[in-house]
Amino acid sequence: MNGQKPVRKTRGPSPADLQRAVEDHTVRGSGEFPVEELVVCVPCDITRQVTVKLRELNESNPDLSIVLLGPDELGDRLRNRPDIVTQFFGQQTAERF
Repeated sequence: MNGQKPVRKTRGPSPADLQRAVEDHTVRGSGEFPVEELVVCVPCDITRQVTVKLRELNESNPDLSIVLLGPDELGDRLRNRPDIVTQFFGQQTAERF
């Protein structure tokens, strides 16, 4: 090693991870915060298997729109919302963003 930290690969979300995220809202948290759209954000690319699972979950939860956002999609949604970026990531991040 030349003094640099090794690059650690992080695995993306699995279909089971997405299932658990949806169940956290629909089963364990049902009724507490009724919503029409559940947005799940992940910090990495979304695989085909996860996309298939997303479609299945949307079909089995017709009263809930489940949206999965990777980093690019999240950035697109937050680009015109400096108030949200500032609240969750700070003023410096919002200014650079």
